[in-house]
Amino acid sequence: MAILSLVVTLAAAAVANAQSTFSPARQPALPLAVRSPYLNTNQAAGSDGGNGGYLAGEWPSFWNGAITGWTGFIRVDNTTYTWMGNPLPLPQVVDQTSYEYTSTRSTFELQAGPVTMDVTFLSPVTPNDLTAQSFPITYVSVAVSSSDGGEHDVQLYTDVSAEWASGDRSKVAQWDYGTTESNVAYHKFWRQDQEEFIEDNQQAAWGFWYYATADGEGLTHQSGADTDVRDQFTSNGLLENTEDTNYRAINDAYPVFGFAKDLGSVGSDSVETVFTINIAQDNTVQYRDGNGVESIPSYWTNTYQDYESALDYFYGQYQDVSSQTADLDSRVASDSTAAGGDDYLTLTSLAVRQAWAALAVSGTPEEPLIFLTGDTGYLSQHYNLLNQYTGYLVNDSLYPDNQISTDDFAGSLANQTNLALKGMIGIKAMSMIAQTTGNADDSSNYANIAGSYIAQWQDLGIAQDANPPHTTLSYGDNSSHGLLYNLYSDALLETHLVPTSVYEMQSNFYPTVANKYGVPLDTRHGYTKNDWEMFCAAIAAPDTQALFISDIADFINQTPSNGPVTDLYETDTADYANGIRFMARPVVGGWFSLLALNQTGIPEGNTS
Repeated sequence: MAILSLVVTLAAAAVANAQSTFSPARQPALPLAVRSPYLNTNQAAGSDGGNGGYLAGEWPSFWNGAITGWTGFIRVDNTTYTWMGNPLPLPQVVDQTSYEYTSTRSTFELQAGPVTMDVTFLSPVTPNDLTAQSFPITYVSVAVSSSDGGEHDVQLYTDVSAEWASGDRSKVAQWDYGTTESNVAYHKFWRQDQEEFIEDNQQAAWGFWYYATADGEGLTHQSGADTDVRDQFTSNGLLENTEDTNYRAINDAYPVFGFAKDLGSVGSDSVETVFTINIAQDNTVQYRDGNGVESIPSYWTNTYQDYESALDYFYGQYQDVSSQTADLDSRVASDSTAAGGDDYLTLTSLAVRQAWAALAVSGTPEEPLIFLTGDTGYLSQHYNLLNQYTGYLVNDSLYPDNQISTDDFAGSLANQTNLALKGMIGIKAMSMIAQTTGNADDSSNYANIAGSYIAQWQDLGIAQDANPPHTTLSYGDNSSHGLLYNLYSDALLETHLVPTSVYEMQSNFYPTVANKYGVPLDTRHGYTKNDWEMFCAAIAAPDTQALFISDIADFINQTPSNGPVTDLYETDTADYANGIRFMARPVVGGWFSLLALNQTGIPEGNTS
């Protein structure tokens, strides 16, 4: 135990002594392979359990905190360094000098003695290519170069563990090794007893995992117990090209799947090696309609009939994907900084992978379940249903019953000012739908009702005598307040229902109740929802907008939480909300509300 304690202490000291910069921020968890609900591995950074944002010295983990073993070693002139993970015994840790993230990339600059490593984790986001978007794959580029002007003998090693295959570590894993037609070498591993649409501790109980790289001179591979495979590399600088056929429980002598690459003599010219990690599932979701439950295929299966041909293609697309995603990174950066400055880019570039990784593209081109066009036929087809729902809004929006809102965790309440506003905007939106579909009488009727309701709402839900005046959390409770985030829909949908004076009033009020890390969601609690904060920021005056954005950026950079960024946190500590732990949720896509609105001030609205 004394030796183990010494090893752990030295590892912690090595990480602590490495002085890394973090740009544009030190996230609570650094995204590594964040591509889908099940390919979702990060590096914990926050002080609640992370190591401060360093790639080496801590295990990567699934979004919920479960370890997904991923290790990296590098041998330089027969000295071994750890560049990823936390294997024991732990070879000395590389010195991390910088970390930077964009919308699709996380890049670490590491120093391993006399050589520099640039390690980039690229999780593509391709909204204009559904086939590519539907194939969950992350690329890991490891570029090595000499930093002292000399030549150095270098070998590179990495492995992943069977922990990726199931959240139940007692489940038996099975594995195989092979190469594709284009000489992509891969380890394939999976949970032996596949259970489609079942999760073990949030991880998929079905699907096949691939860890791959280009085959060729200098590449060796091995599967086996974690300590055996890693010791083979640290002792010899290569692997044995053997497979362990003792398929067993994931936590029984933890099976790992390793590659070693002899880079030879490395000088000042960078030598790049690319690895990929992906999960392949025939079916990705279940869809229920009037005929029952149907299994919907992963969209990529319409193009590729087997897993290896898909892997072969997408591995070979690395350079093109890298270029395409760099364009996306650049566009998000330029648009975000123009709209809200550098702090806003801190938010948007963090949100892209997290939001898209919650989605799975499924189905077939012949039977799309949803699509967006300029055709109003869909509205006409379902007009009676929409009209029926609007009847509910007419009856229940002005005085909402005691009920929960979308923020159900906050509890139920009657006559919620923000919820009432949501219904009124919905009525006005239906007026616009009626006009578009040729139902002029309905359009006029709903417009009149919405106008009448909003006038009454201002009397019921605004604390006019407060200093400064503001909307209340619920009617008549003038000491209460909350984020009036549903006002954003009035601007986005251009319903022009709410007077400009309400926008201005709320914009003036928010700074007066702001805490260190934001404006509380409402007066019942000290926590906030930063997606709703950005809805409010998008329709606020410039100074208030900047305050919201800077407070959220400070939260990202200073939160002690150590999971993929949460949308719900305490405004005085930046930690998780008391008793509630949200993380990795796609609602951070709401941070793009400012860009969606495509303007930075209070929108023009009804001035009555």
